[in-house]
Amino acid sequence: MYRALKTTMLASLAAAAIATGVYGQTKYPEKPVSIIVTFAPGGTTDSTTRVFAEELTKRNGQQFLVENLPGANGSVGTAKASTAKADGYQLVVGSPNTLIQNPYLYGDTGYTLESFTPVARLAVMDFIVVTRPALGIKTLQDLIQYSKDNPGKLNFGSAGIGNTAHQAGELFKLRTGADITHIPYQGGALATAALLAGEVDVLFNTATEVLPYIKSGDAVPLAVMSPERIPFLPDVPTIAEEGIKDANVAAWNGLFAPAGTPSEVVDFLNGEVSEILKDETVQKRLFDLGLRPTNPSAAELAEELEGEKPIMIELIDLTGGPQK
Repeated sequence: MYRALKTTMLASLAAAAIATGVYGQTKYPEKPVSIIVTFAPGGTTDSTTRVFAEELTKRNGQQFLVENLPGANGSVGTAKASTAKADGYQLVVGSPNTLIQNPYLYGDTGYTLESFTPVARLAVMDFIVVTRPALGIKTLQDLIQYSKDNPGKLNFGSAGIGNTAHQAGELFKLRTGADITHIPYQGGALATAALLAGEVDVLFNTATEVLPYIKSGDAVPLAVMSPERIPFLPDVPTIAEEGIKDANVAAWNGLFAPAGTPSEVVDFLNGEVSEILKDETVQKRLFDLGLRPTNPSAAELAEELEGEKPIMIELIDLTGGPQK
């Protein structure tokens, strides 16, 4: 009788585990999931998120809905997400800029990096050093030497004071001693247009912005500011291969959940993103946007973010410091 009772109890427990998930967690997702995009529709962050929201919906039979909440360089939507219930049904697309830079720059944004649990990286926006063809410069070392031989002659454009493209240029100058003057514009597209018009000589900009002009021959790529070469520009060396150390810059977007979200949910979503990134159609969609798909584990992503903090703070200090 004891054996029969024990068998019955074990069977009941097994059935309950199947119905509710391991450790009593309800199967996830059981209802629609909201993903906050902290910038307006139509931009790279929005386009990237919609690729993954579409695929997550297909794979899970629940809607993953994109909610655009722009404002304050991404702080408005990020602050809202930080107050959501930590159950995985309210996510936000964040980056080192929104999670590290904004609180350091502006003070009370309503959140800090510690307000969130990193879930998965969606894609990397690699930065590329490009020049206008009329300069006749073909290598990064030639650019550095030309700037030193012609002080005050070269300039570089960016999307504005303090943005990542500005920071990338200042970091490059710091590491190389290059003499290049910064000229800010009201957005990356305008800075790129200035290069095409011959108003500026150099850009430190994302592949998303400059790849079409590299392909058309209107911009000359000298190096990528990434640890490794990027697949859609395999012949362009990394900045380290050109002899410049500690000058990597990249912008990336990832999924974040409020701190305290169950590890089972985080690991599930990370695994889903990794599976989605194996799809060749998804890879092509991201490549066409000038993005490099790569997703470490959630734990590795958290460690990477911690490592980025001192570098990002150095970059901010180089380009004006906190605005608190």
